[in-house]
Amino acid sequence: MFFTDDSKTEMGTGCSNCAFENGIKVLEWKGKLEKLPSVFQVEMMRLKEAIIRACQGNGKTKIFTDNISSVIAVLDPPTPHQLPRHPVPSHTESKYSG
Repeated sequence: MFFTDDSKTEMGTGCSNCAFENGIKVLEWKGKLEKLPSVFQVEMMRLKEAIIRACQGNGKTKIFTDNISSVIAVLDPPTPHQLPRHPVPSHTESKYSG
């Protein structure tokens, strides 16, 4: 399972991912952006990193994120934004319920 989060303050913008297997934390990733980009850019950065890490595993992976617009941008290649244009591997699965 992957959990993602981000934050933006006057000191900068950051994001992080955490992965758990059988209740044990097996991965922690943190990113900080020097300039103050949009929240969307940060959300895309953390979601992209979670997808990359999930694709390196051997089984099904669930990614928990709090922003549906980022998921939609990744699943909709014609988006004008640069970050989601990189193809998502075909074996990834996205499910949102809210």
